[in-house]
Amino acid sequence: MRLLTIFTLGLIAAFAQSSRITVCYYTNWAQYRYGDGVKFLPEDIDPNLCTHILYSFAKIDPTSHEVLNYEWNDDSMIQRVMALKTQNPSLKVICSIGGWNHEKQPRYSNMAQTAATRKTFIDSLMKYLSDHKYDGVDIDWEYPGNRPTDTPAGDKEKYTTLLQEIRARFTQENTGYSLTASVAAGRKVIVKAYEIEKIKDYVDWVNLMAYDLHGSWENVTGHTTAMADVVPTVPDSLNAWLEGGMPPSQIALGIATYGRSFTLANAKNAELGAPANGPGLAGRYTRAQGFLSYYEVCASDWDAMTTYEASAAKAPYASKNNQWIGYETPESVAYKVKTLVNGHNLKGIAVWALDLDDFGNKFCKLGKYPIINAAKNAMSADANDNKIKFHSSARKQKVCVANPRWHSFKTSLEKWCKLECLNAKSCPPWMCMCF
Repeated sequence: MRLLTIFTLGLIAAFAQSSRITVCYYTNWAQYRYGDGVKFLPEDIDPNLCTHILYSFAKIDPTSHEVLNYEWNDDSMIQRVMALKTQNPSLKVICSIGGWNHEKQPRYSNMAQTAATRKTFIDSLMKYLSDHKYDGVDIDWEYPGNRPTDTPAGDKEKYTTLLQEIRARFTQENTGYSLTASVAAGRKVIVKAYEIEKIKDYVDWVNLMAYDLHGSWENVTGHTTAMADVVPTVPDSLNAWLEGGMPPSQIALGIATYGRSFTLANAKNAELGAPANGPGLAGRYTRAQGFLSYYEVCASDWDAMTTYEASAAKAPYASKNNQWIGYETPESVAYKVKTLVNGHNLKGIAVWALDLDDFGNKFCKLGKYPIINAAKNAMSADANDNKIKFHSSARKQKVCVANPRWHSFKTSLEKWCKLECLNAKSCPPWMCMCF
């Protein structure tokens, strides 16, 4: 009997691994990025990388409450994303409505106030999804009851009602559409925004935005996707949803392909929790202060780099002069996925965003989409195999050198590689190469 139970549990675990989803946000403004190899278009998407693509974003008209395109060429761009299905017929493309900037005006809040305005929205939503041949909708309301600060009381309950009415319409018309929600990660926001026990009955899953946990809005350095140390952390965010009643099978864990940066108050203090004087310098390509894509992290020169294993946050960070960045590597996201997605048998992952990974293998030289591929591959690993191993044969290897992309401080890094790799401590391939 015990052997039968073990065998059955093994089959369940194997099925969970094979059925996990990889949700990828496609941002319709990445087409404007300037620079060789960084402008991102639908044709840059690997059609077999993700199970679901969230086309981000559509918007709600603040007056009519109808769904509208965001960008001038969305009709064309959506068609080009849909064309990926000719190469992968099982690919699903979902329309994501909203986003952070969307709620600078209370578009969702105003629309959700009455049954009539919600019906207007849902009527237009049904037409919009049909016209563009979408496979569903993602409700990205950031966040009910929280933004703007003067939103009406009751938005938490109206959010639930909105999801309930969308689900009822999908069922009534037998559309087969998916209904998902991109949701907050901070406990304080979660408590004010969501009736988790109720919304679980209406959504297929939630995309837990477990990033932007710390950033330059704080006065000390903190990791945007911290796995430990000062809360909020990714495990604490996940626990908030699990404790609230969302089944693990309905949670896709957010994965970031970018980092959050700070300007240090004192360049000599570059640890986690070091005093900071605002955001880091804007990236050459993404051009936003306090933010770097993963490929911009690879393209930058850093004086000090701390691996996720050595970090109190269990997530890597780096610094140079007065610039500090917390980010992800293939190794750190694999650790995160094995620990949380596999460890809790979650639905899968939701990656923000396709265009911020090294999608063309131009900068990091780790293959195309190194962060997303590492996260995706880790979902098929044993849930108990949470220790990431680098170069297990390092004791037998005789030569360890710096990865060529860190040429600017090759001498100092090669000393580190020789010490760490040859002693079989930690030998991440994005930093060192052993022969």
